[in-house]
Amino acid sequence: MLPESDWECLALAQHHGLATPLLDWTFNPLVAAYFAVSEHFDKDGVLFDYAPEYFVNPITDLWPSFDYITAYIPKPISPRMLNQQAVFSFHGMQPISLKLEPAKKWKGTNPEQIIISSIGKKKCLDGLNNLGINRSFVFPDLDGLSHHINWETQDF
Repeated sequence: MLPESDWECLALAQHHGLATPLLDWTFNPLVAAYFAVSEHFDKDGVLFDYAPEYFVNPITDLWPSFDYITAYIPKPISPRMLNQQAVFSFHGMQPISLKLEPAKKWKGTNPEQIIISSIGKKKCLDGLNNLGINRSFVFPDLDGLSHHINWETQDF
């Protein structure tokens, strides 16, 4: 499927490594956990929870047309976007500051964070793999499969 708007082009480009003004999020907390624990084993991982107030309509909202934080839920035009349950935020053309808060019952519009200790990251990664959340799932292509097979066959 080909992108049908500037928003879709940016979302697809972001999912393949191009620097864009979009910030990646996911609706799937297991996918978020995978990204939080899959590298930098010497550092704590962090999960962020955020509930935006505004959403982009990619047909009527021209790029870039916002000076506030906006969420964009793309059509799953690629297997990565589908498996990762992609959603993006665009933070406007003006600097916006957000205050991070420790996770609790959600309220307000500031992101909350959950820390995953560096000493638990490898165990968490194993548990996610047992649930089918691994590199070959979040990157469903030959590169993702190759990385996952290498990971499965190496000793940590």
